Amino acid sequence: MNYKGSKKAFTLYELVISIALFLLVAALVIAFITFMENFDKTNQKNADRAKQLNVARQELDYWFSYFDSDDFELTFNLADSVCAKATNKTTGENYFVQLQLVPDEDGNFQRKIVFVYPLQGFAHGEEAQIFQDGAWRSVRRVQLDAAHVSRIRIVDYTPPATHISESKEFLRFVVELPVSQRTFACDLFYAE
Repeated sequence: MNYKGSKKAFTLYELVISIALFLLVAALVIAFITFMENFDKTNQKNADRAKQLNVARQELDYWFSYFDSDDFELTFNLADSVCAKATNKTTGENYFVQLQLVPDEDGNFQRKIVFVYPLQGFAHGEEAQIFQDGAWRSVRRVQLDAAHVSRIRIVDYTPPATHISESKEFLRFVVELPVSQRTFACDLFYAE
């Protein structure tokens, strides 16, 4: 029988299947978007960490080369997060590398690696005043962002040396000093 004006409609079964397929596709799209956002955040964090560690490595290389002379005595892994210290054998003045919490403009504390150099000479950085050994003195200071660094360890290293290696916990690189004929392994431990 052919009725005029009759319209073909979805059956209840077809409607339930269509809605289920639509929900499945929507769930897959949402899962994919969430995965890509997390992937992007992870990649951005890894890129930021790699950039920070590369800049820290370059500055550590410069700091070591600056104090690689018979005029300075180098010591490492001291108290108060001082990773390295160069003491002038003549004047007794100390120049250091230290992991510090430094306040920003808003009063929030940010982790920084602070490198201190003599005011005179070929050191770079900004002029600053530091309080050391009971007196204020002028130095050059470089502060690097270190949000991804929780600790720095520097140790004497005997070749053969792998110049750079990375694990889940830290990045290790080697610094060779031609004047003093010493080699150091520097480990930058990752912050979570």
